[in-house]
Amino acid sequence: MDYKNKKSVRQIPKTICESIYVYLKDSIIGNEFEPNRKINEGAIADMFQVSRTPVREALVRLATEGFVEISSHRASMVKSISYKELKEMFQVMGILDSLATDLIISRINHDGLAMLEKMTNEMEYHFKESDIGKFIDADYAVHDGLWAYLGGINDFLQKELRACILRIKMCCSSPNTALINLGTIQNSMEKHKGIAEAFKAKNKEKLKIIVLEHWVPPPPVIHN
Repeated sequence: MDYKNKKSVRQIPKTICESIYVYLKDSIIGNEFEPNRKINEGAIADMFQVSRTPVREALVRLATEGFVEISSHRASMVKSISYKELKEMFQVMGILDSLATDLIISRINHDGLAMLEKMTNEMEYHFKESDIGKFIDADYAVHDGLWAYLGGINDFLQKELRACILRIKMCCSSPNTALINLGTIQNSMEKHKGIAEAFKAKNKEKLKIIVLEHWVPPPPVIHN
């Protein structure tokens, strides 16, 4: 990737380290920096017109979150997530999201249900258009919108869910992954319709079952 020709850099009005962190994280999740690719600290430092110190600080933070691996020689590389790790993340997400929806179902109001229906319809539109990238983005938006209702009742759960789904999105958005295809997004679409219906009916038991089914990971790719 040509760092110097990057058209825009997302700037956050905090610290330069924070700005570099956000830029790198967005680039990794969006697969502009592909898994197993070395991150050029010097190029990033030049782009932000800073020393390498804030770049390294941002990379250490990303390493603690599981997005980057730093070798003993201080070389940084975008982490590649194995199927085993992805399966484990899905298992954890199922339990956490089940707890979240149980807390949310009594808080979501008429406007929230209307918004959930609208966003689910947007997902279905992208599914029918076979646009996997936009479908994944819409899927993420639905979850994030629902988890917004956790604010004030379980902020820790909200934070953990949002952190975990970003790592899952990084893997699922990769153009090199064969896990996500029209078959797997069709299954996701069906589960999201069920989730929206269960929320509308205020059916906690049905919602718990569907959410757990939704977070069953796609089957591994078998190479002949």
